[in-house]
Amino acid sequence: DPFDPTLRVGIQTPALWNLAGTEPFAWDGSSPDLDGLAHVMVSWMGGRGLAQTEASDILAYMDTIQSPDNPAAERLPQAQLDDGRIVFQSNCASCHAGESLTDGRQHPITGSASLVDTPTLRGVFATAPYLHDGRAETLLDAIQNHAGEAAGVKAAFDALNAGQRESIILFLEDL
Repeated sequence: DPFDPTLRVGIQTPALWNLAGTEPFAWDGSSPDLDGLAHVMVSWMGGRGLAQTEASDILAYMDTIQSPDNPAAERLPQAQLDDGRIVFQSNCASCHAGESLTDGRQHPITGSASLVDTPTLRGVFATAPYLHDGRAETLLDAIQNHAGEAAGVKAAFDALNAGQRESIILFLEDL
């Protein structure tokens, strides 16, 4: 099981930015709020816990972290970004929805009893490797590795023409 905390392998650490509105937290959705996430993280790292003031300070800081701006964003062609947004909204927004770009739900991993939380895509250009286990080196790989409940996403992506596939990747890089 990739989420067995005694193994500590096979889990890609999600970014700790843009957390507001993306609960629950942790890949398995086990932390309903930032306070729970902070305590789980301290425990996994072998800590004995946090004083309430320390926890409050960490939570206040975590709530302010924003993803970096993509340095290439100004060079991305606006027409392709617009096309990518349209394709994204028709094919990806059922799970990566709203301002937070997540549905806040857990989904089964094919071939496992584990569930994974839908990650936000904000700042995704800077979070490679992708997926819960880091097996996808690129955004294209991440899309191509959608399976199980999300197999339709891969099929829809494969049905797009090359220009549409490029546009959606550029759109994702601009988030």
